Amino acid sequence: MGSFSYGYMMSQIAGGFLADRFGGGLVLAYCGVIWSALTLLTPTIVRLSNSPARAMMLVRTLLGVSQGLHYPSFTSLIGEKVRDGERSFPYSFIASGGQVGLLLVGSIGSWIARSYKWDYLFTAIGISGFIWSFYVYRINREYSRGGLKRSRSLENPNPARPNLCKKAVFAMMFAHLVSNNTFFILFNWLPAYFHTHWPEAPASVYASAPWSLSLFGCLGSGYLSDMLGKKYNMTFARKFSCSICLGLSAVFLYFLSKTSSFYAAIFNSCMACTASAFGSGSILINPSDLYPEASGFLFGIMNTIGAIPGFLGVQTVGYALHHGYEWPQILRTIGGLNILGNIVYILFGSAKRLV
Repeated sequence: MGSFSYGYMMSQIAGGFLADRFGGGLVLAYCGVIWSALTLLTPTIVRLSNSPARAMMLVRTLLGVSQGLHYPSFTSLIGEKVRDGERSFPYSFIASGGQVGLLLVGSIGSWIARSYKWDYLFTAIGISGFIWSFYVYRINREYSRGGLKRSRSLENPNPARPNLCKKAVFAMMFAHLVSNNTFFILFNWLPAYFHTHWPEAPASVYASAPWSLSLFGCLGSGYLSDMLGKKYNMTFARKFSCSICLGLSAVFLYFLSKTSSFYAAIFNSCMACTASAFGSGSILINPSDLYPEASGFLFGIMNTIGAIPGFLGVQTVGYALHHGYEWPQILRTIGGLNILGNIVYILFGSAKRLV
């Protein structure tokens, strides 16, 4: 379950560097072909292998490597193309595609895997990825032919590199670490939590319901940040959205740890996931505030650190459950880390450009 994150962590910094150097759109097109091919071929590779579990782990690791280029690339693209103070909603709008994907795979994907072969789900996603990659490639060619502005890093091949010792950079990275810890654990373990407590409940419900409102949280965070940034200042806007992402999600995780009702658990998990999606308008876009000329590179460093919970956090929860810890303890621990991350970001976070 954590194999993807090992690969995902490997390519973040390289992805950010390549995107800042050659343009995020171009990197997105090429890496999209790779992850689409890996997804499409996953069932075949696993079935032909003498060790299916190891084959799946290898494919998932390579998939993580290819997808590790994605977020740094579009972060770099936003930092290049969108003006200061107007990046929140465009970034959140793009990031909301991930929330739609979670919802579709959790609902329609669960139905496909249950009604047909599990292969069909990988085939559908792989083909969709090829179509998307081709479309992105064509857009890049049209931009090039139109003589539009090239990547800023081609005009300035030596942009200032981020100073990781700055308090604002540390606060951003720590907040991202705990935010990703929440996401990875909920993404990987919520189905097991529901199956353990309510084994008769349909999997398609609890696999998709927690993410059903995340799309609105993602879009809402971008709109709210831009609005508050214009009315007050962008630092206040980032901290306010981060408080929803980390602080409010911790509140609903606490309520989730106390409930014994299936419907109350669905509601609280929905609210926790929706609140977590507010990171799109705060933490995730913050590299473009601090170092817009090297936002992809900085995001790559931040997301390398943020990928650690993808294997460490997920495995720790498995270890804890295996050794007798209960879900309420685990959920409160996750919420407590969120509160700590929120405090650090409120004290030291910033949206001011650094030099």
